[in-house]
Amino acid sequence: MDKSNLISELYDLYSRELLFYINSFIRNYDESEDILQNTYLRLITRMNRNPIAIDNLRAFLYKIAKNLCLNHKKSTKKIIQLSNDDVQDIHKSSHEILEEKEIAHIVERTLEMLDPVIKSVFFLRRDGSHSFKEIAAMHGISERTAKRYMEKAMHAIYDYMVKHQWDEFFNQAVTFLFFSGFMMERK
Repeated sequence: MDKSNLISELYDLYSRELLFYINSFIRNYDESEDILQNTYLRLITRMNRNPIAIDNLRAFLYKIAKNLCLNHKKSTKKIIQLSNDDVQDIHKSSHEILEEKEIAHIVERTLEMLDPVIKSVFFLRRDGSHSFKEIAAMHGISERTAKRYMEKAMHAIYDYMVKHQWDEFFNQAVTFLFFSGFMMERK
């Protein structure tokens, strides 16, 4: 079985229970969905970097999800601490800014090649103001289809990065996409 079919099968088998598990930590459905997507992206990254067989994929998915939940909790706690301390300005190094620009460029080039509906689902979801249910209603598709379109967009970004040998930036791209409020100009 090829990797993409395996990932789809794993998503079908475990995404619902993983979402409940993640939501039990996070207590925010939209953020839990984001962490669920990141869980599968981390699995893809792991499978591409180290193709050694994983004995129990379900347990491995739960381990990834738990670690992402813990990281999310830590980052949320840090954000709250920073805002409580009234920190006004956080300077990024020029290296970080350059990486973010490269990632934005990669994402932009990838999304230009996608179907307009998939592109729209990606933007509506990433700007954080729309749930999958709302996006589905806007496009006249099912909620599951909206989730699949988001998955296709993320797979397309990853495939583009691998094709152009930028897969070392993939984890940074995921972080950038999910936590920086990335938005491109919509045409």
